[in-house]
Amino acid sequence: HGCHSTALGEWFELRGATGAETLRVEGGSPHFEGLGAGLQAGELVLHGDAGALVGAAMLAGQISIHGNVGDYAGAGIAGGQLRIHGNAADHAGGVLPGTAELAAAHATGGLVWVRGNVQNCAGGHMRRGLLIVEGRSGPDCAARMQAGTIVVLGTTGARAALGMRRGTLVCGGRVALPVGFAATGPLQMQILRILFRHIASLHPHLKFFRKLGILAHRYTGDLSVGGVGEVLKLTRV
Repeated sequence: HGCHSTALGEWFELRGATGAETLRVEGGSPHFEGLGAGLQAGELVLHGDAGALVGAAMLAGQISIHGNVGDYAGAGIAGGQLRIHGNAADHAGGVLPGTAELAAAHATGGLVWVRGNVQNCAGGHMRRGLLIVEGRSGPDCAARMQAGTIVVLGTTGARAALGMRRGTLVCGGRVALPVGFAATGPLQMQILRILFRHIASLHPHLKFFRKLGILAHRYTGDLSVGGVGEVLKLTRV
């Protein structure tokens, strides 16, 4: 609270057993910032909205948000699963802000799963890990991506994968790519079958991924920065 730490009991009514592995928060607010940041074990469930930095730099465990979240959700994530049953604002699964060493601020592992839409710069500077967006993405998705996998089932906004060096962006809907990408034709991508089976195993709701087609238009780049990443535009979702 401000510059000081206070006991949870000063603000919330608490119920449950000491040492429980699951913490449930009933009711949310955009002012709830940093929920689950740095989580190392256990499960956090929020029934409501949350602010910025949800699950930022988490290492392990699970976070489920049944609402919308603010900027930098899952930024700098290294492990665990962040599930957002709503929409996410800017920089979901991207770079953790305010970190002195930028190399240590990238998302380097884990899963960020957004059942709604994401706004700008989702997965920007991503190094490893998996970002799944069931809805649409705003501009600059996967910008300057260095590794990892991003799947967007809806449309992807302008400048997708701008400055990409490595990694994979899978797009289910319309995507606007920068000029630095070269088309390599429609291909039957067996790697997509493996990816979709893996995603389907993560949660019962994601089983529909097994039914997605593996024929995709493949684009490599961003050649303007010497990148060898790939964008796969699915022909059937």
